[in-house]
Amino acid sequence: MVSSSVENLILEIDNSSVTDYKLKNGFILWAQVRYSLYKELMLLKQDSSHGDSLISRSKHFFVKLLLQKLVFVISHWYEPKRKKKYDCLIFNSSAACYKDTSGVFKSKVNGFFANFKHLRILNFFQVINGTYYQKYNAPFLYHEVTMAKAGIKASLSEKVDIEDVKTIQLFIAFLKEKTSQFLVDSFYTKLFSQLMYFTKNHYKLCDEYYTLLKDTAPKFVVIEDANYGGGDKATLVWCANNMGITTIEVQHGTFDVAFCYGTKLIKDVDFSKHKTSVLLTMGRYWSSYAKISSRIYAIGYPYLEEKVKSVFPKDANTILFISQGAVTKELWDIAISLSKNVANKIIYRLHPNEIIDTYPEPSTENLVINKEGDLYELLASSSCVVGSYSTVLFEALLFEKSIFIHRNNLSDEYMPESLGMRFNSAQDLAEKLSYERVSSSDIDLFWALGWEKNLANMNQIEKLW
Repeated sequence: MVSSSVENLILEIDNSSVTDYKLKNGFILWAQVRYSLYKELMLLKQDSSHGDSLISRSKHFFVKLLLQKLVFVISHWYEPKRKKKYDCLIFNSSAACYKDTSGVFKSKVNGFFANFKHLRILNFFQVINGTYYQKYNAPFLYHEVTMAKAGIKASLSEKVDIEDVKTIQLFIAFLKEKTSQFLVDSFYTKLFSQLMYFTKNHYKLCDEYYTLLKDTAPKFVVIEDANYGGGDKATLVWCANNMGITTIEVQHGTFDVAFCYGTKLIKDVDFSKHKTSVLLTMGRYWSSYAKISSRIYAIGYPYLEEKVKSVFPKDANTILFISQGAVTKELWDIAISLSKNVANKIIYRLHPNEIIDTYPEPSTENLVINKEGDLYELLASSSCVVGSYSTVLFEALLFEKSIFIHRNNLSDEYMPESLGMRFNSAQDLAEKLSYERVSSSDIDLFWALGWEKNLANMNQIEKLW
């Protein structure tokens, strides 16, 4: 899967002198921009028709976001510091959360830690889309407050230190030398501005994280999407590792270059502080795929494993489409075309980041857009699943569903050929639906079942509780 020219370029940079470019406090800039550079280069590989035009945010999104942040920060600014001690801090993304029958907000990715009743856990929820603010309002967004405080303090502080400015300039010149044949000059200008903004906030964010970690004294910290870097993630991981706290990421999506590093970078002790010390994967396929400094354990996907036990298949002649950001328009066009040529009901399930208002009204009665509700209920009641490179296509194996994968650059990158059946167009898909079959892929390869036992085996080594 990591074989394209883009990944090879990223790995080539990994094995260069890229770690020489550090801020005054030792933070390596490559950890902040590596994945965003990869995504930028991958977009250039895609046909312009792919895009993410259907994922644009609502008209007043940014105004709402700003107002809610201001109200939220003001209401919590004088909140007493949390001095209570915890065994574990968990930083969750609101996109992977749900509300259980008792009204408690939980994470599908990290919620299983709550099964260990003796653990003292403090959960943080970070909003990734303005539409989640109403659902995950105070007091769940303590992480938002932490970042907002750092941002406000940074805005009141002096300019970026001249030594850091020079490092950023040299770093960008270094990247430009490696990538200028693919990117325009405006990209580097934008990157300079982003790194200046990041650096100014970084020091204040470090102060906030160090204070939080000192006050709560956790033995381990679980961080969703930790190894992607960027945003606040790399800073949080780096701070916790510097304090000798075990950092963990639990896999919840397909792996890409965020989990594959050059040999030199894997061996670099300083850079390893920007990556989690432990990586918990869904199965042995993912464990063998990852090339990272983290200690790797295959534990499975606890939420999904329990869900499979409670959701029962229903007879339905339904085709389930799983939308995907970078190829949204293409998949949507295929769903529309297919709906005109088959009698099946077609459900087009949006990605958590997508907003339903940006989709046109379906022109056929058998095509329905679905935004909310239990995805696994949909999966269990569908006859087959169609997508590009979503994790749901792997999850469909556990529900014994036929899997159809749209062939494009991204699915070629992320999806193993052994999984499902490839198709190139709506017509091609329609023809293959007539002899659909359950994938013969080995479930044991992608899924490590028995998560409780697997986690106990991990803890015997890591001794976290």
